[in-house]
Amino acid sequence: MVGNEDLLPQAVLRQIGDKLYEKRKVAALEVEQIVKRLAATGDTTKISAIIDKLISEYAFSPQANHRKVCTAFIEPWVSALVVACLVCLLEHASALCSMLLEWSVCS
Repeated sequence: MVGNEDLLPQAVLRQIGDKLYEKRKVAALEVEQIVKRLAATGDTTKISAIIDKLISEYAFSPQANHRKVCTAFIEPWVSALVVACLVCLLEHASALCSMLLEWSVCS
């Protein structure tokens, strides 16, 4: 199990719950950079631990500022997933079209 101190710096954890939008935004950008570095090295265990921590401690928090920052984290990740899916579909589009044409001709 990965320790909490290894996941996110204390300064980022403090900024996540700040009442000022700009500080929460800086924290979200810092977490994004940390996750990108971990993804580049293939450390999916730490990425999963960060996501679990954000969900368990912030997404369902009774404090509104904690919940607000989760939308700042979710938006770039969803955008990245959509882009990755589109790239994958475009890379395989010709093979998909060939398979569909072959299937329709054979039917």
